[in-house]
Amino acid sequence: GTRLDLSADWFVQVFRDGLAFVADTPGLMGTTHARLREYVRSIYLDVFLLTRIQMAALTSLADELSESDLPRWSAQRLHSLDVRFLDFRWRVWWRSVTGGGKVVDRLLNAIHGQLGLQEDVERVTSDIDSLRSYVRTRLDAEVNRRNEEAVRRATLLGGLWSLVATIFLPWSLIFSAIAITTDPEPKNLVVALVLVCLISTAPLVALPGIRPARAALPELR
Repeated sequence: GTRLDLSADWFVQVFRDGLAFVADTPGLMGTTHARLREYVRSIYLDVFLLTRIQMAALTSLADELSESDLPRWSAQRLHSLDVRFLDFRWRVWWRSVTGGGKVVDRLLNAIHGQLGLQEDVERVTSDIDSLRSYVRTRLDAEVNRRNEEAVRRATLLGGLWSLVATIFLPWSLIFSAIAITTDPEPKNLVVALVLVCLISTAPLVALPGIRPARAALPELR
């Protein structure tokens, strides 16, 4: 344990699991000893309980960090953990007790040293930073993957639309022209059919932009 002198008459031995207050001088019923006993039951006890609250909060945070499956961490869950940790830093993680005096602060720091709470805070801070970096990298990769998927689908749909337009537009134009300008005789219909086939097939062979779309059609099925 760690010995901490409270006054010329008293000292406290700080252990990991508790505190031992010891009188160095006789006269336990004197005014000085009576006042020190009041301190033990009030401000010193408050400091001891504060460190237990701090240790419990840190243990809860560390357990959540160590027992969770990394792929299951989401931005919302990370935000919730950040809020909890910030709340701990602002409300619970006191390194100095206002109005308690230097002796009380020395006792608080001595208990922190025995429990290793400062090292635990630094470890949890580092783990949260590493987790934040991991989640950010994973979410960025997911966004990039979705964007690439959207571009790929848009390209496939655009190619499909071009293919459909290339095939059916000549049919409608040529047959509409024949219906308006000539009589719908069998000979004219055969000529129109040949023209449509030539016009529809030529872009599929000649246009490089159509070929990838035609090859990608099975992926849309």
